Amino acid sequence: LGLAVLCLQLFARFMPDDWLLHGTGHLGPRAWLLALALGLSGALLAAALGLWQGRRGDASMEELREGGRTGLGLRNGRLGRALVIAQVALAATLLGAAGLFLHILYDAAHTPLGFDGEGIVTFEMAPVRASYPDIARVRALAERVTQSLRAQPGVADAVATTGLPTGTPGDQFGIGMFDIAQLRGQSLQFRGVGDRFFRLFHIRLREGRDFADTDAAGGERVAIVNRSLAEHYFGGRALGQTITRETGIGDQSWSVRIVGVVDDTRQSGALQPPKDTLYLPLSQLPDHEWRIVRSFFPLRVALAVHGDPGAYARVIREAVRRVAPEQPVSHVRTMRQVIAQTHFFTVMVLSLVGLFAVLALLLAAAGMYAVMAVAVAAREREFGLRSALGAAPSRLTRMVLQGGLWQVAVGLALGVLLSVGLSGVLRTVVQQQGLPRMVDPLAIAGVCLCLAVSGLLACLLPALRAGRVPPMHALRAGP
Repeated sequence: LGLAVLCLQLFARFMPDDWLLHGTGHLGPRAWLLALALGLSGALLAAALGLWQGRRGDASMEELREGGRTGLGLRNGRLGRALVIAQVALAATLLGAAGLFLHILYDAAHTPLGFDGEGIVTFEMAPVRASYPDIARVRALAERVTQSLRAQPGVADAVATTGLPTGTPGDQFGIGMFDIAQLRGQSLQFRGVGDRFFRLFHIRLREGRDFADTDAAGGERVAIVNRSLAEHYFGGRALGQTITRETGIGDQSWSVRIVGVVDDTRQSGALQPPKDTLYLPLSQLPDHEWRIVRSFFPLRVALAVHGDPGAYARVIREAVRRVAPEQPVSHVRTMRQVIAQTHFFTVMVLSLVGLFAVLALLLAAAGMYAVMAVAVAAREREFGLRSALGAAPSRLTRMVLQGGLWQVAVGLALGVLLSVGLSGVLRTVVQQQGLPRMVDPLAIAGVCLCLAVSGLLACLLPALRAGRVPPMHALRAGP
């Protein structure tokens, strides 16, 4: 419990406040009671098993008859060996999972996100309803704010959008009921963007054209799609195709003509595949979609700057205050911070898996040491007799080591099999696509080496103790 409190205090420095228990990182009464109940239950179970084995009258003679052949009694040591094997198997499984996750994180770190976030600052603003009651005024606000930002020293460009190229699930705007290529009710990621959005984020235009100033309200509605959508629905030939949006009751449906195809962006981070995305000019965003955006999402504004992006918070607030004094801004962040927050949850989960794997390794090593130490202590008379009959200390040490390492080997084999069997489930959990191997052989080899060394160290001290039992110990013990 003390270690748990210390770990929570450590995690509180890195975790968002709303992830922590009670928002403070302190254990509540229920957590304390649950931990105490589990700890006492484990202790009582261990004591009950010990009493059950200790009450058997033939335990001592059976250990003498059978211990010399197996390192532990065939019957009395069966439970201890089974527990050690289970501990090693669990540690191998968790370490194998941690190795696979580390492989995934390595791949994610080297996976392009499809855009360049360097030198970009973002912020959010939710238009005040009292000042901007209708959609036309919201559009005008977005235009005034971006124009004011572009006029600031050090700001190269600015653009408003309903969503950034990447972000947490709350930053994503997905709507359904699109008719695409004779398919009805298709769900897409949907963004309204300013006409400089793709240039600001350096998202490459693969085909067609970018949005222009002529793509204004009242003109022909146009759209740009990402490569994933173009290949999924149009076989890569999306230019000139039409996508229709079926809106709710009382709202008219609308259609757009595709005029460009851009590269995919990893909207939910590098660990998840790109999603089919439809981009519309912010100036042509239908009122129905504006109402949805306004009800659930703030407007995002991104600006490309010179120098340190983190130093532009004051510039942003002053630029917005000049054109909209009553409009607050929030979440002023660099794109580096946005990307880090996108990956934070996954990285934290994978880090916790690694931590639990290390704890399982320590548990397995402690279990092996405990079982071997108790077995050696219970067989001191036997080792004394063997020494008196001429057995060399190295032979006694080797005999105990062989018994312990055999358990490690069985546990490792079971753990590797479990790791292989669960690797598909682990890939599904992290939604990783295109992982080159179901199991990384290098990770499995590292797990086996780590556990083998841990098992050797756990068994070595009891084995050395067995080799040092003096022959007179057997004589003093009596019949």
